Amino acid sequence: MLMNAALIQSGYLLAIIPPILRHEYIALLEKAYENDKPFVEFIAERVLETEKEIMRLLKL
Repeated sequence: MLMNAALIQSGYLLAIIPPILRHEYIALLEKAYENDKPFVEFIAERVLETEKEIMRLLKL
C-alpha cells in the first residue's frame, strides 16, 4: 500500500500485482537493494497494465 500511495502522490495510477506475479514481485524487491532497475521496470509495467485494465472496465 505504501508503494501505491507513493505512486498516487506522484501522479501515477496504482500498480496492481496479480497473485500469479507475486513471487516475481517479491524476488525483484529482494534484489532491488543491489540493482533496482528490474524492480522499477516491473512496477512500471504493472502500472501500465493496471491502466489498460481500468480502460477496459470503463470501455474507453
